[in-house]
Order: sequence, then C-alpha cells, then structure tokens
Amino acid sequence: MKKATKSLLLKKRDQRGFTLIELLVVIAIIGTLMAIGISNYLSYKTKGVNSSAQATAADFLTLILADTASNGVDPDGYAGTAGDPTGFSPAPNLVPTGLPVTVDASGILGNAVTFRGTDGDEIYTISTAGAITAAPFP
Repeated sequence: MKKATKSLLLKKRDQRGFTLIELLVVIAIIGTLMAIGISNYLSYKTKGVNSSAQATAADFLTLILADTASNGVDPDGYAGTAGDPTGFSPAPNLVPTGLPVTVDASGILGNAVTFRGTDGDEIYTISTAGAITAAPFP
C-alpha cells in the first residue's frame, strides 16, 4: 500500500505543465473563434453604417419637405449640414453628394441627392420625385 502511494506521488510530481500539443490546440481554437468573431463584427458594422445612411436620407427628405411646406420655397436650397434644414443632424461618417438641393412649391427636388456611409457598401439616392432607392456601392 505504501509503495503504491509513493509511486502515485512521484507520477504527480512529474506532471508540471501542459504539453506543447495541448497549447497548440488551445491557440488554434482561440484563433478560429477570433476569425469568426471579427468577420461577424465587420458584417454588422457595415449593416449599421448602411442603416444610418438610409435613415439619414429619409430624415433629410422629410425635413426639407416639411420646411418647404411650412416656410415656403428656400431659394438657397438646403446644404444638408447640421441645422440645414432645421432639425437635421447628419451622421459623422456620412458622405452626401448633390447638395445643396432646392425644392419647389410642389415638393419636387431640383436634383438627386445621395447618402453613403464611409464604411458602407450601399448608396441611398433621393430622386427628384422624392423616392429613396438603394444601390450597391461600386
């Protein structure tokens, strides 16, 4: 009985750490999980930027039409900057083109306006008739 206990103690003392194979397996598992996580993060980030651009385009259209209905035609048009039109605050990572835009009394825009997030993969265009369409960014 004593001999068996002594042999067990000697075996236990010799095992002092992990083997190289065990460490490599753990590192491989962590690397795989990180690759999946980073891929998902980038996908969600792009979707968020696209949603922000779409919401900003819709807000801009609503505000310029409401301002034109309330205050009449603005001959200078709308710059699409913070406060122009009143209540508008664009997202900081947004790239608008086609500004300034004018609106006539019947709500027809003078030119099309596009909104795209800097990290997005879609462009949202407000047509002269006021329709918002999405297209892939080239």
